[in-house]
Amino acid sequence: MSLETMLLNLPFYQLINICALILSVINFSKGKSGLPFFPLFLILLVFLETYIKSYWNIHYKTNHLILNITAAYVIFYYLYVFYDHFKEKKLKNIIPVLAFIYILLFIFRVDFDVKSLKLEKFTYLVGITFVILLIIKYFYDILYVDHYRSITKDSLFYFSLGIFLFYVSCFPTIVSFEKISQTDFFSQLLVKLLHIGNIFLSLGYLGAVLCMTKQNK
Repeated sequence: MSLETMLLNLPFYQLINICALILSVINFSKGKSGLPFFPLFLILLVFLETYIKSYWNIHYKTNHLILNITAAYVIFYYLYVFYDHFKEKKLKNIIPVLAFIYILLFIFRVDFDVKSLKLEKFTYLVGITFVILLIIKYFYDILYVDHYRSITKDSLFYFSLGIFLFYVSCFPTIVSFEKISQTDFFSQLLVKLLHIGNIFLSLGYLGAVLCMTKQNK
């Protein structure tokens, strides 16, 4: 498959991810920074979601294994971001425990067969729920605990908002995945809802990139 053909067939949210990646590399080259290792995170994410997932789907007629790996990758990164954010607070001691629980679930529940037809949604839902609880704590701190600060240039705010909107819009769909995908109509509706949720998520990534700032030396 040519690069042009691949780009033409990408969902809109993946195109946003590619834009976010390009802008993050440009900003990084200008000495700007934001979330920890964010350009590196986007590089691997785009590689998994565009090239590897497409390759796997063509050769094995399913991309569920890659989706499971990608889900674990983003969950671990999200947990790391909030570990870095809460590093001055006691909450940081809880985050490694959450990550360890997620690792155990991933190891024991995910099917690593290259032709796996099983999408491991339970493990993903547990991990993303851990992240949402940390996001709620972050939002609570902004409103009631921390001193006033402008969120217009806060990469973590847009990053968190994108994840939160994705969770709210896609949680019912993911939970009822098997039931509502039994008919063509609901299967198509499922895909559209997931794409909308992923657009919220990708816009959160893009917002985080646009808020990268040059650090004072």
